[in-house]
Amino acid sequence: MNSPMELFVGEIIRFPDIQETEGELYGERSFRVGGKEFLHIHGSATLHILLPRRIKAEALADGRAHQHPYAPRSGLVELRLLKEDELPRVLELAKKSYGYVRDRN
Repeated sequence: MNSPMELFVGEIIRFPDIQETEGELYGERSFRVGGKEFLHIHGSATLHILLPRRIKAEALADGRAHQHPYAPRSGLVELRLLKEDELPRVLELAKKSYGYVRDRN
């Protein structure tokens, strides 16, 4: 049986023009479009996703995401993906991030 994170990765690698690379920190998995990172994964359940300001503010306000613990002023948010029923919420934000970064290139 696949973990929620494995299911998530299986979905995002289907996005057009995705590159998966090793991230800047040991063991981090980075996902990029046009050479720019739109999200990265730490371990088996933590994601950091880059969002435009308005979407970040909405996601923080409604509890879909949390401030990035080390870069709260950046566009990054933190999410935990522990259960399969959380997958739609995380995929929704990943798609918004992907589009945001893709369209900036």
